[in-house]
Amino acid sequence: ARFTDESRLHVSRVLPRRSPKGQSILGHALAVPISLRCVQGMPVPAPAEVWCQLAALLGIDDLVIAGDALLRRKGPL
Repeated sequence: ARFTDESRLHVSRVLPRRSPKGQSILGHALAVPISLRCVQGMPVPAPAEVWCQLAALLGIDDLVIAGDALLRRKGPL
């Protein structure tokens, strides 16, 4: 199967550790550590942190749409 950026799992590592690689994984390098929380046994960043990271990947219209969707959630942050 061929994976697109949209279908891959995005995984980040803090520098100097290398970004993960794999056919179904899109690795990212972070310059600073982020806070993680555990959701269903998996460490994930806070929603606001994810939104900030999306700024490097999305256009302004999509970023605003994502922010609006986040703020419409009950207890988004």
